[in-house]
Amino acid sequence: MLKLGFKEDVDQILGTCRQACSTQIQIALFSATIPNWVKDVATEHMQDFLVVDLAMNLQNKTAKNVRHLAINCPYHERTRLDALSRALNSYGGNERIIVFTSTKNEAN
Repeated sequence: MLKLGFKEDVDQILGTCRQACSTQIQIALFSATIPNWVKDVATEHMQDFLVVDLAMNLQNKTAKNVRHLAINCPYHERTRLDALSRALNSYGGNERIIVFTSTKNEAN
């Protein structure tokens, strides 16, 4: 979300908080993943930047019963929907499935 303009909102909110408080404020930022751009935001706004990785000692950071499937197909919407439908029918069974998309509109 920070890549989509959310960073400016975070900067404004934290700047307003700093101006409104006469004492130093405590800031804690949480993220499921910590790519470099998230680290940049954290180091910009936090005095003592500390990363707590709850999964760092795990040999496999995904559950053992989770199967990942990636299918390369042309971008055309109809082709993608057909490929997704075939994959869900072939591999889904009666299990739970998560499909990641680039935008909320694509998910709909």
